[in-house]
Amino acid sequence: MNREISVSSLQELIDFLDQQSKLNNSFYFRGEERDFKQTKNTASGFRWMSENRLQYGEENTTFPRNNCDLLKMRQQFFSEIGYSLTKYEVENFIAYCQHHGLPTELLDISENPLVALYFACQNEDDGFVYCFDKILFSTIPTQHSLIKDDISRQSFDLLGFGTNCFDKQDLIEGVKKIEKKKVNSTINCSFNSVKELMIQELKKIDISSQKLSNSELCQSFLENLSQVDNHILPYFVHKPSVRFDRMVNQQGLFVVQQYFLHDSYQKLLPSITIRIEGRRKARILEQLDNIGINQKFIYPDADNIASYIKEKVAKSNNLVE
Repeated sequence: MNREISVSSLQELIDFLDQQSKLNNSFYFRGEERDFKQTKNTASGFRWMSENRLQYGEENTTFPRNNCDLLKMRQQFFSEIGYSLTKYEVENFIAYCQHHGLPTELLDISENPLVALYFACQNEDDGFVYCFDKILFSTIPTQHSLIKDDISRQSFDLLGFGTNCFDKQDLIEGVKKIEKKKVNSTINCSFNSVKELMIQELKKIDISSQKLSNSELCQSFLENLSQVDNHILPYFVHKPSVRFDRMVNQQGLFVVQQYFLHDSYQKLLPSITIRIEGRRKARILEQLDNIGINQKFIYPDADNIASYIKEKVAKSNNLVE
């Protein structure tokens, strides 16, 4: 269950997380500068799809609206810049796309709560630091982490819903882990036990699925997604084989949000939400700056370092531009 608290200073956040550490709670973190409502904690690709629907209307099918459009954009991007990429950039091409602003199914998170706090303190609205219990996450196996296929086939469709292929060992292990967390007991690590969980969910809404094939069961689960508990499905963390420049300082990694159907995708639910009031943000940013968490640390490129120095000098001389 999501618990919400408010903090008004850097020290309050540190004290709260210290208490959580003493309880052996360990988290991944994400900071968002305002309440994004239905698209909070949503990968850029899925937020992009949702915004397109709002802007152009559900009946207009000419705008990008599904997972295939993300794949098409990656292909086009690669055709433009692929010749200049290193071997490691090709192997981690989806992360490379995310790094350069192309919408993807990846959601940035951090192992450093102060980095998340920095992002939450941008603009003047109330911001949020979301804390995700690490035990609910599975790391993507090596065979899925590096892109070895043709660019046109690149995808992190790990649950198999995009391709309607259900028998994934990753799904089995992930469900087992979540069930252990939920009821403090384990389930059998077998394909049948995962199927049984989905069958039980469909039974709750009076849908018989005993005679369905694996792909039919998966499709039925998707069609009734709004009525069943899809939180039995695991969260996946992607750690690129090499970290791009800003990822190092940000202690960044990615959650791979799974695509289900049309505008349906896996929701990322925090264990704890920490609210930062808008009126407290400026002071907290000053506190973060005092310990080196600032624009030049978060974005260690020449343009951002220059921007940081420019703003710092302007403030120290009481200049207003």
